[in-house]
Amino acid sequence: MLGNYVNFGVFEMYNDSAFLSVLDVVLQLSMLISVSDMMAYPKVTKAFVGFVEVLTANHSAVVAQLDSGKLMHILNCLEEGIQNLDSGISSQCAAALDAFAVFYLNNAAPDTVIGVALLGHVRANPDMFRKLLLTVFNFVIFEDCQTLYSLSRPLFSLLLVHAAELDNLVSAITAVEPPERQQIVSLAFQKLVKDVELKHSNRNRDKFTQNLSQFKHEMKNLK
Repeated sequence: MLGNYVNFGVFEMYNDSAFLSVLDVVLQLSMLISVSDMMAYPKVTKAFVGFVEVLTANHSAVVAQLDSGKLMHILNCLEEGIQNLDSGISSQCAAALDAFAVFYLNNAAPDTVIGVALLGHVRANPDMFRKLLLTVFNFVIFEDCQTLYSLSRPLFSLLLVHAAELDNLVSAITAVEPPERQQIVSLAFQKLVKDVELKHSNRNRDKFTQNLSQFKHEMKNLK
């Protein structure tokens, strides 16, 4: 899948279910391993994360139409993987999460089969995107992460998915800071979205990435 050697679209064209059957078997096998156990074995983690990265980049429609159990297993793995000390694993998980979030932004409409599936996942798991957003935010703020650029991409996409609750999220994160630092943190968050329109474009993504670098620097100086 990674080398783009096979045109997987041909399977659907000829109503051949082989690809979907193999995908289902792989996901079922992966679900036999708990997320914590998978993350304990780097070779297993890298293999699965690499698989998911390609899957979300090239077959997001298939991912969207998985049952919620399989989708949540994938997202839980990505959530844990983003916090991995191995920068390669963290970056791959960030790329996969970004691809899925962007796909959701572009396709979550109630008038298509894929859109209905995506909205159904959110109804079944209302905190799905919020939990991911908080995890990435907290990792950027509190950890000495080496993959800031990679993390900025899904962080921005998740912010767009959850734009209506941005103020609530900022308040929740600021509230865990000591009282004497809360105003400083609040101002840092304001700078984070300065000159950034909350809509998906390369210009906004790049500006957000620049702001995030400064944001991280300011938060680091508070320690």
